[in-house]
Amino acid sequence: MRAFRTVARGIATTGVALAVGTAPAVAHTVSSPDHPHGGTTTTSVDDCASYLGARGYAVGDGVRTSCRNAADGSFYGHALCCTGLVGLGVRQDHANAACVVASA
Repeated sequence: MRAFRTVARGIATTGVALAVGTAPAVAHTVSSPDHPHGGTTTTSVDDCASYLGARGYAVGDGVRTSCRNAADGSFYGHALCCTGLVGLGVRQDHANAACVVASA
């Protein structure tokens, strides 16, 4: 029975990863190859924060930190962004879209 739970969790995690990884890009961001953090600028973080602010969420340091996590464009950064935003009370679909904006 324990093995079944482990497999079920793995399948559920894979499903979430696929859902997060297939989200459409919502916005384009300014990028500079000379930027020290992988070519991203604060524009992507600002776009992420603006996306959430336009949907009625309070935008503070926690939101900006979560958006900054996704700005490197990595899967790990996107997952950290989504987790952080959901932990702050952002709906999952809004968090995912905002993190896509931040990583674009």
